[in-house]
Amino acid sequence: MSEIRNTRMDGQPNILFITAEQFNADCIGTLGRPQLITPNLDALVRGGVSFMRSYSVAASCVPSRISVLTGQYPHTHGVYNRPQTRIPDACLALPQYLQRERGYQTALLGKNHIAQWNPPAYQKMPTEEDSKAYRRQLEQRGVWEAEEAKKKAHVAEFMSFDSSIPYEDSDPIHLARLAIQTIDDFDSAAPFFLSINYQHAHNPYRVPVDAPIQYDPDRLDLEQVRHHRAEDRRLLRQRPGSTRLGCENIWNLEAQGEPAFRRALARYYGMVSLVDDSVGRLVAHLDQRKLLANTLIIFTADHGDFAGEYGMLGKGAAAGFEAIMRVPLICYWKGTFGPERVHSLVENIDLFPTVCDLLGLEVPHTVQGESFADVLRYSASGCDPYPRAKALAFHETLYCKTVITRDAILSYGFDGCETGELFDLRHDPEASINHFGEPQYGELERSLMRALTQWWIRTDQPLAWGAGLNPRNPELFRYVHCHPELSGKPVPDRVRIN
Repeated sequence: MSEIRNTRMDGQPNILFITAEQFNADCIGTLGRPQLITPNLDALVRGGVSFMRSYSVAASCVPSRISVLTGQYPHTHGVYNRPQTRIPDACLALPQYLQRERGYQTALLGKNHIAQWNPPAYQKMPTEEDSKAYRRQLEQRGVWEAEEAKKKAHVAEFMSFDSSIPYEDSDPIHLARLAIQTIDDFDSAAPFFLSINYQHAHNPYRVPVDAPIQYDPDRLDLEQVRHHRAEDRRLLRQRPGSTRLGCENIWNLEAQGEPAFRRALARYYGMVSLVDDSVGRLVAHLDQRKLLANTLIIFTADHGDFAGEYGMLGKGAAAGFEAIMRVPLICYWKGTFGPERVHSLVENIDLFPTVCDLLGLEVPHTVQGESFADVLRYSASGCDPYPRAKALAFHETLYCKTVITRDAILSYGFDGCETGELFDLRHDPEASINHFGEPQYGELERSLMRALTQWWIRTDQPLAWGAGLNPRNPELFRYVHCHPELSGKPVPDRVRIN
């Protein structure tokens, strides 16, 4: 226990960084919906630190993942789009940094949404041949074509169906086998940083018919789902960001009917339990190899899913919905972190500086997140004072920006027309009543709009924060900022930063 109380840690732990896809933060049995069967994630919760208000800075897969790896907001690194988007060469990734500074072996398995990065973010990354090999495996089982046909046939019906793929060949279980082999192949003389990117619980919502855990649609307890009542769905239609993208606009209870909605939600739950099984196999293997006590396990997601809230599934929405912005975050290190549930604000860009802090590494100046390592240290020692809480968290899409405080959420959008939402969580913890534009909330609205503007200005300084760094003089802006006497005058071609 004593090591964790120091600023720097003795030794270099392995790091297993697990990212689920489109995973609703309430869908861990012990943290939100008790009907969910997630014994392995529950075990991580019981032995680790769980962050109940952890937010993704983006509601889309690629920008969120790039933000985690760089510690930067999307408008700073500039990646809002698909994996074909080129990532700025100046963006430093966490695994690159750990490899360079501490000799970590780095690998990414699973969903590759960071392909266009030079140099590569990891030493080992998924290849096209890896995907072809998995496809050949399913073709040999005679299930590939049937699975693809089902996706097309059910696209309007939540893209939900019974999977033809056998359970042991499903993507999460296949990924667990690859991860176990990768762990065994690492050189034991050096620590590893292994990222596991699951495609579950992203649509299509499908579960193998031979899955050991099945959920009966008729027995789902919708009382465990936030915003599930008809009145919530009526209020949803008044929200400016309620129109969704493409077919997701009809992925709702009203359009599809309650039986179809329940079937889709039951399959979503089944996918969550499938991920849980895969995680359990990884943890068990680490334990078997006697690596668990020296491995930091981080479980999180790129963003959420409505997962039944407002009678919907999917993610496409413009405004700041908690179901999409909030993500699970569990930090587990056996014998090092104590069990703790933290209700302070955290952003997923905070993971980069937190890992650095735990390892005693200097945080690169390109990183915009803030370390929460002190919270993890507190979980082990329980010594006062309790770490200072983060006051603000932010979330963004191309046309909408959101600021989150302990007591309020404000979203402001503009795509030619102004839209806004303001929720007072003190009196409306479920964020149901929009107070944007109401005179009695004018002072709160102005203060949050000012915070949003200041955040945008503060983080949109590429030379100061890292995106598009000038390779000749990356510290130039910081130097001028710290030496105001140079303002408006010629600056040296090179500067030394002490």
